[in-house]
Amino acid sequence: MFKDPRSNIAKAKGNRFIPRGMNTAIVTPFNAQEEIDEPAIKRLIDWQIESGINGIVMTAGCGEFINLTDDERKRVLEVALEAAAGRVPVIAGILSSTTRHALALAKNAESAGAAAALILTPYYISPSPDGIYKHFATIADKSSIPIILYNNPGRTKIDMDVSLLDRLADIPSVVGIKECARDIYFVAERINAVGDRIAYLAGDDDMPVQMYFFGGQGDIIITTQIAPEPAVEMWAALEKNDFARAIDINFNFVSPVMWAILGPNHPAPIKYMMGVYGHPAGPARLPLEPPSSDAATKMKKKIDKAMEWYFGSSNSK
Repeated sequence: MFKDPRSNIAKAKGNRFIPRGMNTAIVTPFNAQEEIDEPAIKRLIDWQIESGINGIVMTAGCGEFINLTDDERKRVLEVALEAAAGRVPVIAGILSSTTRHALALAKNAESAGAAAALILTPYYISPSPDGIYKHFATIADKSSIPIILYNNPGRTKIDMDVSLLDRLADIPSVVGIKECARDIYFVAERINAVGDRIAYLAGDDDMPVQMYFFGGQGDIIITTQIAPEPAVEMWAALEKNDFARAIDINFNFVSPVMWAILGPNHPAPIKYMMGVYGHPAGPARLPLEPPSSDAATKMKKKIDKAMEWYFGSSNSK
């Protein structure tokens, strides 16, 4: 008999923060000089929170972690925490390939007041499973911030398997995982193994519905920056067991919008389209390039169709 693992996580992790629901991975807005646009950060966060989003993730992949200096990463997090003002949890994205650097950023996130740190597996250097375990265990041992593992094999070429996740899930401060693997059989196997100890979050916008049936707890999502209302309603429908409505929103809005904006130069395409739909975030920094005129037209056509399905109009500017 299937036993929903979600009910056991809070007990397993004591009183630590447990991520859940729709958590927007916010872009880092820049002005025309490619400097951080702090007022825009505040506007985006207010918009997301007022629309019902459950949490905010800063300086992750969509937030151009790679294109920011450490001082900029710290400042973006500070501005986000000021803007959120305790209304929703703010999670700090840490996409560093070295343990020392990741630990330093985790300590900064903890002292700043972040609810958790989303920490990517080290990339490029291809560590062994033991090295990956020690990477996270060291950060957990030398800081107190709750850790959300970030498994993104498409970007890092590292895919944490059940045996490694089983070890990591026993670390008290490891409270969740952002899972970007897309094979639902293997994802379900992983949730079955560790879902009673860590919260399993989808890493792609079109996956939280499928994962929910196996014990998934939500998503770290980007399409909410085109329009947050569909994903908010989708999650509410899942929580109410209105699976038909959740699937309908997934297939007709969330999934087509995700596939329209996700691809080369991420997050430059979504930043461009945010401007089209009334929430400008400026350019991405090089080497990321904005979409060509032809690509932007194709993206807009797909997004307009989804917007018209949900809202009755495209809402583009």
